[in-house]
Amino acid sequence: MSIRKRSAAIGTGWVIGLASLFAIPATFISLSSAENRITVRGETNFVLDVDFEEFRQNLLKANATTSIVENGGMTLVDERVVSLRIDLSKDPRPLRNALAGKSKSEVFATKRLIVALDDPQLSTKQLELEQHVKIQLASIYICTKSTESSGELLSYETTLEAKKSNGQTEVSLSVDMTIDVRVSPVFLSQAESRVQQGANQAVLDQEKAIRQLVSNLDSK
Repeated sequence: MSIRKRSAAIGTGWVIGLASLFAIPATFISLSSAENRITVRGETNFVLDVDFEEFRQNLLKANATTSIVENGGMTLVDERVVSLRIDLSKDPRPLRNALAGKSKSEVFATKRLIVALDDPQLSTKQLELEQHVKIQLASIYICTKSTESSGELLSYETTLEAKKSNGQTEVSLSVDMTIDVRVSPVFLSQAESRVQQGANQAVLDQEKAIRQLVSNLDSK
């Protein structure tokens, strides 16, 4: 398989949605409101009832970017592979194993994503993300972060980690975000709570999307 074809087949688009994280009710805003910086973290851990190697093979052969992004309330505008390295040193028959769905190759990639946020209430309409991917024989690590601030969003980073777990796959998801919100001091704590709830819900929605993706791949 050529590098170009192989890079298109790497399912590395694990992006936790942003739309639900900015839901600050209008009742929190008043003429005396001021800009406040809110930092939140959402995280979840779960186990997929699928062998890690099968999960890894699915990532190697299926482009998950569009599915995951759109499940997160965003639309993928552009996707570009910046760098790609495929380590075949642990695979004695790389082509044969790849065709048989038993590839032992390890993939290291960097991608640039541009996504559109599907929420008319946000001043941030598009976001550029950089994604670092390591798909190895015993673990998977994918980190996606904003390249610069955009509108209310000062920083945004998500991670996905997966590893073997007694014939299954253990997955950890997290999202870290800092935003500026204009809200009355009286309602600041409520605003912080609302944004934190959004972060918590975002990782749960992403878990649902990953489970659905695995289910769809298994049914093919």
